[in-house]
Amino acid sequence: MTAHAAPDRAIEVRALGVHMDGRKILHDIDLAFGRGRWTSIVGPNGAGKSTLLKALAGLLPHEGQVRLCGLPHGAGARQRARHLAWLGQGAEGASDLTVYDIVMLGRLPHQSWLRPPSPADREAVRHALDLMQAWDWRERSLGHLSGGERQRVLLARALAVQADILLMDEPLANLDPPHQADWLRLVRGLVEQGRTVVSVLHEISLALHADDIVVMAQGRVRHQGSCQANQAHSAVEQVFDARVQIRQVGDLWICLPRL
Repeated sequence: MTAHAAPDRAIEVRALGVHMDGRKILHDIDLAFGRGRWTSIVGPNGAGKSTLLKALAGLLPHEGQVRLCGLPHGAGARQRARHLAWLGQGAEGASDLTVYDIVMLGRLPHQSWLRPPSPADREAVRHALDLMQAWDWRERSLGHLSGGERQRVLLARALAVQADILLMDEPLANLDPPHQADWLRLVRGLVEQGRTVVSVLHEISLALHADDIVVMAQGRVRHQGSCQANQAHSAVEQVFDARVQIRQVGDLWICLPRL
């Protein structure tokens, strides 16, 4: 594994292991995610990408250590939920709730028990829906939206948390190419604000737009480093058994099938 030396870290992972159904899924993973950077995680099916992201989010029991830098030792679940936002693969919401109420759920870590939403909560929800071009749907129920529309609402819920760290598992699911491009611009804007984004993506050409990349296979990290580095491109090709190739087109790197 090639280590990425980040002088200012958002997440540190040491000797991380995860067992599920009596089988070891992740094997002694060491990683560091730089603050104010976007890291994409790629690899073939069954590589452990989603499991890693869930462990980072604190959603799975695990061995080893996952440290969210900037949080004091012993921080509670509420404080952690303000610091880290999560969008899971195939994430769902109550279909009978309105879009507005779904996104307001992202503000729960900031709200006092049984208190109504504050002006800051309402502004955060409006801003998140505006970013996802979904404000006009605010009174519609989630169950009446298309798959792509639902995904944009669930992205807005994660954005409404206004967390320093955003973990997203397949955030581009069901999004058409224009909205995928919107998501790329959104992530770049978050990073420019100093936020940290970690995303699992199947769209390798889009994953190569990130600052850094983690390449996984068989529950292990094969490489971590800059998306621009030849070593990263070679690692991607290797974990996909040389069935893909990374090529440069203008200023962009793209992933193509090897025919």
